[in-house]
Formats: sequence, C-alpha cells, structure tokens
Amino acid sequence: MPYEIPTSVLLLVLFAPFIIATVIRAVALARLRSRIEKSSKALLDVFFHKVDKIPVIVETIRRHAPKDEIYAELVKLHRSAIVTNVDSVYDILENDARISSKFRFLMSLSVRIRGISHDGNFLYARSIWMHYEGVAKNEFDMMNEDIRKYENLRKSRALTLF
Repeated sequence: MPYEIPTSVLLLVLFAPFIIATVIRAVALARLRSRIEKSSKALLDVFFHKVDKIPVIVETIRRHAPKDEIYAELVKLHRSAIVTNVDSVYDILENDARISSKFRFLMSLSVRIRGISHDGNFLYARSIWMHYEGVAKNEFDMMNEDIRKYENLRKSRALTLF
C-alpha cells in the first residue's frame, strides 16, 4: 500500500509560496509606509526651518531698503505659515510655493542693494534657506519615489493571497 500524503500537508506545500509572498509583500508595504511617514515629517521640519529664517531676511533687507509695502505680503505669509496647524506635507505645499516665490523676489531685490552682500545675518539666513530648499527637494523626490513604489506594490497581486 503506497504512502498517502495527508491533505493538510499537501495544501500547506501548495499554498506555502503564496503565504510567503503575502507576508513579504505586507512587510515591504509596512516599511514603505514607515519611510513615507518619516519623509513627510522631515519635510514639515524643513518647511518650518525655512520659515524661521524669514524674519531675519526681511529685517536685514528692510534696514538696507526701508519700503514697508515690499515686505507686507511676505510677513503675512510668514504669520500664516507659523499659525497654520499643518498635519501633512500636502497642507504646506501651496503655502511653501507662495513663500518661495516671495523669497525669490526678495533675493532678486537684494542683488540691487549695496552693502547687503556684507551683512552676516543676511548671508547666514540666505544660505540656510537655500540649504533647506535643497534638502526639501531631495526629501520630496525620495518621498515621491517611495509613494510610487508603495502604490505599485499595493496594486501588484502576483503570488499573493490578498
């Protein structure tokens, strides 16, 4: 009489690759989700580091070119950025774009102001701002790549049970 393989063992052997693939996929999704959340928090931190430099830049330029109407909008944007309760990266993207636009205007204005290129406060704040702009771009690019991977992995169902 030939040896019979129990049905439960046969089912386990047949479904083991699917179970293993499902577990691996779930772990990969959890890791990607964690990296996306960390990137999101890092972007929020970068945004607030940039926003913290606005008063220094505005006051320094104001000392060299005292026209209040030039700075009113940037000060208003700064106040809204500080007061606004943001919970996700997507909450700050529009505000950051407007602030960056005004910042570029101030930088183009500062090129025309004599003596500002020797002001240490201005040079420091400008370099910090530009550093955080680069950090934000890199972090945002990495987050977008992780989101793309997450969505592709979430949609792929090959060899998984769920």
